[in-house]
Amino acid sequence: AQNALTDIVYIELPDSGMVVDDMGEFAVVESVKSASPIFAPLSGEITEVNEELEDTPELMNTSPYGDGWIIKMTINNPDQIADLMDAAAYRAEIGE
Repeated sequence: AQNALTDIVYIELPDSGMVVDDMGEFAVVESVKSASPIFAPLSGEITEVNEELEDTPELMNTSPYGDGWIIKMTINNPDQIADLMDAAAYRAEIGE
């Protein structure tokens, strides 16, 4: 999905303390091509937001596993983590 967006130019960040549902929308990213929602992989409460993305949203492209993180959250059901795909499984799922 990140590659399809190309260069990210803006992100509408959520507020810390926001409660999100599993697959609930919590942010919107805008690229030179389109605007797309970002969905939470699990339900829980957002505890921290990467405010640095407001000034440098391109970090989501250049450092997605480092400085480009979006949120930190406390999840409602830790057992659901086992159902998530890692990066390699996701690449296989989408045919990369």
